[in-house]
Amino acid sequence: MFLTGTSQVDITPPLGGYLQGHFVPRQSIGIHDPLLATALVVSDGETEVAMVDCDLIAMDLGVANNARELIAADTGIPGDNVIVWATHTHAGPIMSAGARDPRDDEYMEILARKIAGSVKMARERMVESEIHVAVGREEGIAFNRRYRMRDGSTATNPGVGNPDVVAVAGPIDPDVGCLFVRSGGTMSSILVNFACHLDVLGNGNHLISADYPYYMRRTLAAAGFGEADVLFGNGCCGNINHVNVFAKARQGGFDHCEKMGRALAGEVLKCLVDPADIGAVTVGARRVDVDLPLRESSEEELDGFRAIVADESIGD
Repeated sequence: MFLTGTSQVDITPPLGGYLQGHFVPRQSIGIHDPLLATALVVSDGETEVAMVDCDLIAMDLGVANNARELIAADTGIPGDNVIVWATHTHAGPIMSAGARDPRDDEYMEILARKIAGSVKMARERMVESEIHVAVGREEGIAFNRRYRMRDGSTATNPGVGNPDVVAVAGPIDPDVGCLFVRSGGTMSSILVNFACHLDVLGNGNHLISADYPYYMRRTLAAAGFGEADVLFGNGCCGNINHVNVFAKARQGGFDHCEKMGRALAGEVLKCLVDPADIGAVTVGARRVDVDLPLRESSEEELDGFRAIVADESIGD
């Protein structure tokens, strides 16, 4: 038996700020659905860990570290026992310092406090719980964006219906990892892991949104799990997105988001049929800092990037 607590807070930025994730500037003009920070705190009676997913394109290290310091001060949970991640939605605010479009640094300061607040509330709600896990499989909504072309080259996102595409050049990860937390006989939290970019809305979208996980959460709520806070973890999806180039129509927009969210939720519901009890395990945490070098781009590549940025036709 574990002690767990969960909480959700709204981290939607003010309107008018820029959205991150495309070559063209996109100033937000509305909110399709609120962005959330969802916290899950787990304890085995000796060690406590906190997990927080945020509907953002990336997690700024300064924000994460500030949140860890606040969490340690407010709850006693060590900063190294706190993991904060972003779902990678391309319909959220600018998170990168020095990006082309301006970042709202006031929002960044508030964000750290909101993340810490979500953990504090989750810890205050801790009760005895059971944890089960399962792994499902969804193969119809994610596609590798690298393809072998007729001229022998390999192209990224060659376009739907491109006659020069020969075959896909890489795999996807169809696993749907699920962690289910029941407290007092009620599902209190669900954590879902799936590998696919959250860029279904495209560069013409100017509405703030969590992308397809929003529809996944909504579908699970409609299926009877409205009391459960649902976390989403994006798996390794560097070359995995929602576009099937062999389809007959362009895919994208909120309708396609809904289709993906419903499909993913359906697989999560299937996993609920016979999940496995994790048994008598202990809770632990370890933090390792890894320095990764930046990839150097050639002048030819940089010229290509500059041409894309200068192309005023991009953005529809």
